[in-house]
Amino acid sequence: MAKRPPERYNPGELQRTRANLGELSGEDAGRMMKLLGGEIGVERTDGLIEDKYKKLQDLNRRKSDRIVYSSGAGEVVRTEAYTASEASPRPAAPRYLDRVRMNFVAARQEYGVMTLSRAFASLFSFMLPVEEYVNPRFVLKGDEIFFGHIERLVLSVRALLSINQRYPINRIHNAFFIQILSVLKNWDIEWIHRELTYLQIAPRHLTFRHCGALTRKLLAPLVMLLDIAQGSAVPQALKHLYDLDIVSLPARHRDIQKIKDYYSQATTEYEYVFNVVSRRCYPLLMKLACSAYSPVDMFYMQQRAQILLFFELSEEDVLQLPGKPQIREAEEPEEVEVVPAAAGHIRLLEAPALRKGFEILERLFPGAGWNSLEDFPDLYPYFQPLIGFPRGFELVPPENSLHQTIVLASILQELFRGFRTIEFGFIQTTTGENKQLGRILDLIADSWRVFIDELIAGHYLGTLYEYCRNVEKNPHFNNSIYGSKQRDYLDWLGKIYVFPHLVMGRPRPPETVYPVGKLYELTAELRYALSAVAGELAGPDGADIKTVKKPHSEMVFEIDNEISRRFKHVLKIYGEETSNAHLLLYTYSILLILDTLLNEPGSHFYPYPSERIYRNEGEGSTVPMYSVPLVDPARYFREADRSVQLSEAPPPSREPEIKDNLTDLFNTEGLARLVDAQFESYRKKKVPFVILSVLLTGFAEYCEKLGEEAGVAQLKRASEIITSTIREYRDTPARIADSLFMVLLPETVRDEAVHLAIRLFLAFQEFEKLKIPVSIGIVQSERTWGREKIMKTARQAAGKAADLPSPSLCLYDAKQNSFKALSEIYGSD
Repeated sequence: MAKRPPERYNPGELQRTRANLGELSGEDAGRMMKLLGGEIGVERTDGLIEDKYKKLQDLNRRKSDRIVYSSGAGEVVRTEAYTASEASPRPAAPRYLDRVRMNFVAARQEYGVMTLSRAFASLFSFMLPVEEYVNPRFVLKGDEIFFGHIERLVLSVRALLSINQRYPINRIHNAFFIQILSVLKNWDIEWIHRELTYLQIAPRHLTFRHCGALTRKLLAPLVMLLDIAQGSAVPQALKHLYDLDIVSLPARHRDIQKIKDYYSQATTEYEYVFNVVSRRCYPLLMKLACSAYSPVDMFYMQQRAQILLFFELSEEDVLQLPGKPQIREAEEPEEVEVVPAAAGHIRLLEAPALRKGFEILERLFPGAGWNSLEDFPDLYPYFQPLIGFPRGFELVPPENSLHQTIVLASILQELFRGFRTIEFGFIQTTTGENKQLGRILDLIADSWRVFIDELIAGHYLGTLYEYCRNVEKNPHFNNSIYGSKQRDYLDWLGKIYVFPHLVMGRPRPPETVYPVGKLYELTAELRYALSAVAGELAGPDGADIKTVKKPHSEMVFEIDNEISRRFKHVLKIYGEETSNAHLLLYTYSILLILDTLLNEPGSHFYPYPSERIYRNEGEGSTVPMYSVPLVDPARYFREADRSVQLSEAPPPSREPEIKDNLTDLFNTEGLARLVDAQFESYRKKKVPFVILSVLLTGFAEYCEKLGEEAGVAQLKRASEIITSTIREYRDTPARIADSLFMVLLPETVRDEAVHLAIRLFLAFQEFEKLKIPVSIGIVQSERTWGREKIMKTARQAAGKAADLPSPSLCLYDAKQNSFKALSEIYGSD
């Protein structure tokens, strides 16, 4: 037993003790220690002096050293890097005979874990303490004995799984095989390589305790596959994966030979690892995990409880054949039929029940990639301008199933805001009770929000962001212990709260329990609730609707957002009512897609999580990519909407004269109709609107000087500037006269219009090709006005602005019935 360091007493404490005891020599103190027990200590110096020497000691210490020899007998001193592994549970000390038998077995030539001299020295351990060291040759030859074979096995399995992930049609779906392959894939060979390298720096005087961490990482997968290793389950899993990879490629594809080589190497190394390595390392594991000797043939059966305790595993972590408590030689898992791509594999997302949902998504967000979700398109650049995801979502790669999930969940969350103004009835639950549907939907919407704001934004994306920062600081963080724990944490968060059918190859971390609703359960509950509503709304006309009151009333979003505005606009251009019924039906159709992706085992989200957990700068790079170039979805909107208006526009009853032939904007008649509708809405909802007038000053002189064609070009450029600057799908531009434009700003007050006018004025100034100055007028609607009054006032405001210095902005003040410059109302700033 190592000698404890001497006790250290506070200053003055020993002096008081001596005063109480009287005269006491060193011999008397030693005699008292033998009779009363205790130790002779030293007295501490002043605290300030101690702190000073402690700082000097810390500065001089080389914290990067992992193994340092002392000046004494050559004992290895372990730094804090080993404390985590040494804190794991240890077995009781073996008895003398068991210890000797273990040592002599470890010293046998076929094992070589201990030297023969150390085994003989342990014969005298009953009277003298003997330190038990690992054979240096076993450590130095670790690459040849065990690591090289394990590395080739794991890399081959990872390569086969990576190829399988590229082709969703023939992706492996046998859950039992996936569990086996996940255990092999997640074998932490990077950590083992690093730890073994450190131990090989100074292999002498390494005790068995110093090899504890290496042993746990090295043999844990062997223990997890302990009950099926001697059967045919693992070879069948490898063969099944190989077959799926082969049928996914054409016969003469260049990767066919690679797949054959990977499979051949995996099967060869599997036999060696699970037969040779498990036996060769058995004495090492027995010394560390067991308190009694067992022969190699009976070791894993007799010492099962202590082995599992050493690896901190439970019986549930040891894989068993499906439905069988224990494996037998004759029992084999059922084969899964391989469906080649040429046989016409039917994709889950092509189900008839989901077609309406994909049609709606394509109408709302054309060009996003809804027809190829199984190829994992990058949705973040498209939807970030519309939704505004929380920080860290840009790091989630497109291949991660969470990428598509959060986009769909966020779209639905924005549509849920329209439910707040709908008056719901009652619904019959699965237990036969009648419950208020509005209350059920409110609870689900609240849980939905908490899931996105707390679990995803707080826990998942927060951890992912920290993980990527650590990768930036240390390129090897991916393979570190803490990095592996964080990756397991992220994968298990997805498994527990989002993707119930994911197959995980590692035990569940205990810190993944949060008071948050599971998204896949919320989608199932909401699907059941809305299915009753959809059934009634889609029923025959005149049928009694009990779940929703006034379903054909105008939908109202208390707080408008980009999604709701786009939703209303699409309904209008397709000639459909912007009613509560359409909101509920279309939300239900989109929900069906998300529910299918999460709760169907055949979804392309399953069976195993993505290899990449963060977006990087390129193939083979480990550098996280924080900045993702965004796209402008409005460009896709304009193209899709224009094609709809051209192909599905009703016959000329819509009076084409409401459009200006030159600029394709509304003309005076078209704007007048929109203003009438705004006044009607203003009187019902008390929501004002603004007309912003833009006048090209000196347009007639410009045309006389340079010609009519130059004037037409200027008008077209002016219309392009106005269209690109105003708020898309909310504001409506029109050309009223030769050089006068007006913009209708619905649900807008004067202060908001001023900000838009300034932005528009700056846009005209920055456009070099437009040589004509502009003046802008702003007029807010009044309840007693009509269409002619507000349009006439807007004309006058633009004319008054032409007489003002730059910026030529004029506002109409209804209270004082006067036109004022911008500086008169808001000051010179």
